[in-house]
Amino acid sequence: MSQMLCPSTNNSADLVPSVVASIMNDQSAPVRKELRNDSQLVSHSNSKLVMNSRLFIGLELSLVPEVEKVFVQCVDNGKEFRVLTVVNERDPNVRGSIYKREQAIMQELSCADFDFQIIARQNRCMAEIMNPTGELAFKRC
Repeated sequence: MSQMLCPSTNNSADLVPSVVASIMNDQSAPVRKELRNDSQLVSHSNSKLVMNSRLFIGLELSLVPEVEKVFVQCVDNGKEFRVLTVVNERDPNVRGSIYKREQAIMQELSCADFDFQIIARQNRCMAEIMNPTGELAFKRC
């Protein structure tokens, strides 16, 4: 299991595929229940990380190793996000991994609308392809 540092609290958090929480049923016996959100960003206390939505989107998509950059444009005070994900090669498996992360983002930020786009650079410079809009939310070094 990987660890990351929460930028808002400086507490460590695990990157996990899902969260298992203990809840109490009517007989006061603990019951284990798997939470349905597929987001991989959760804190040690099983509560969601509190962070900027743009940062959350960038971090979530950065979990796909082939993602090089993520640009996020916030529209209408967070009611809509336009997300541009940059990869080098066209690969259906990578796209599938990105789609899973996008689904987790939409579940986590369910009050917002999203316009996702994936660009394959194919070894070209970004300036040759397009001038991305939005702010850089993630860049792989």
